[in-house]
Amino acid sequence: MCPKQFIDLIDPQSSAVDTEMARALLKEFAAAHIYRSATVEELVLKDEYFRRPLRPEDLAFIDFSTLIDRDSSSSLSALATHRMLLCINDAKRIRLPRNREREWDSFLEFYSDRNRVLGEMMRPHLEYHAFHSFEESTREVAGSLASLVALALETSELRNEAEVRQARLVASQPGGTEKQRMQLVQFFGLAEERYVALQNIANAWLSDVPEAATAAQTWLGNIGVSKERVSAYLGYPIGSHSCWQFYLAGTMATANLLHYLCSSGRNVFQSLGALLFSRIAQDAFLRQNSRWMAEEAGDPMNPEALKAWIQSLVTPVANRWGPSVWVDVCSGFRLSALMQDIADQDLRRQLSWISGLDRYRRLAGDIQDKIDREQIQIDRETFVEPREMCSTTHVHDDHRLVVIESGEMVFWAAPGMRICLSPGEKILVPCQRLHGSSVLSEVCVYHQPIIPEDWINPHIADTLVSALAH
Repeated sequence: MCPKQFIDLIDPQSSAVDTEMARALLKEFAAAHIYRSATVEELVLKDEYFRRPLRPEDLAFIDFSTLIDRDSSSSLSALATHRMLLCINDAKRIRLPRNREREWDSFLEFYSDRNRVLGEMMRPHLEYHAFHSFEESTREVAGSLASLVALALETSELRNEAEVRQARLVASQPGGTEKQRMQLVQFFGLAEERYVALQNIANAWLSDVPEAATAAQTWLGNIGVSKERVSAYLGYPIGSHSCWQFYLAGTMATANLLHYLCSSGRNVFQSLGALLFSRIAQDAFLRQNSRWMAEEAGDPMNPEALKAWIQSLVTPVANRWGPSVWVDVCSGFRLSALMQDIADQDLRRQLSWISGLDRYRRLAGDIQDKIDREQIQIDRETFVEPREMCSTTHVHDDHRLVVIESGEMVFWAAPGMRICLSPGEKILVPCQRLHGSSVLSEVCVYHQPIIPEDWINPHIADTLVSALAH
């Protein structure tokens, strides 16, 4: 790689970026042993913080040249992008292994110069791919204390409403236990990553403004998230990325966004908007899920307290660096709110699929009957896999059936889920829904017909669209 190629690579807006070179570097990064695809024993990673299955085989065909937007925010490209960014961000902070004998080699590889340098080389490319279209859609042209307070109060109400809807979905049957695990894994599994990024904001440039830094630490110093407590309640481990395979792309995006904003000079004041939004989002979650939070997490703020906190957090910064600070803070706030809304959508669709798995199995039968009856020729992939062949969780960018011809498979879409599929059984996997599987028999032969939306007959199409629209 010549200097010009490297400069183009770290400037993703350059029209001269060599996309195949970028892909080659991503594949080189993901080739590390700690990033290999998972085995069946690694569905839950117990105290193996540095083990991050990335499905590196997917990088050969994923399109990283088209920016992620709302429609593709749960795509395979988004999932791979945010898994890699999460690894890159975590590698900036040294964390010692809990078990030296078992984890030391993984620890050394995770923090090796090779891993960190390759990651930092690709960070600008991945962050541009992940966030640029959303930044453009939330850029503010004006801002003030009054407009920021109004925005924060409106958003607080919207977040409370969103959490109420999500709590109802989680509590509904069927699938209540799996849905609760899936929801809490999203919040608690990445709580430490979000907290570290927020502390970086408060402890770095904001420390030059003591009043604002004090306001930030007043909240950050009172966050008490007990993963152990929640794990004990669920009977399922959620700490140290043990549920790595069940992080949704939208959830990882909210954590990666905080790291992106707090590590870039041009986003410095937007990061303050992200910090402000993070408190509002956590307060909304606390209102609906207080029994899962540690007692020391604190109480949600009332509107007057929120207004006073915003004034003490942002006004000293704007007084020192000028009124344009308000514009940037509002932009960062809106960007964070948008990414959280997308994360909610991703989780809501996953939870709705979990609720409706029996319906999706019936739909799969109806669709296969239509294919057979009308002898429709559609694209399909066929797999022949040996015992314990494991598919690291992933998504497809199209609707697919999973149809077992011979052998047996276990299928999952949430922590703790096990759906056994035998010959003749099938299930419909909607576009962009996270899932994985493993083979139980000596050999399993199965097919994945790729289902176009435009040929499904009306009653199947209506049911499918209704299920995906929750």
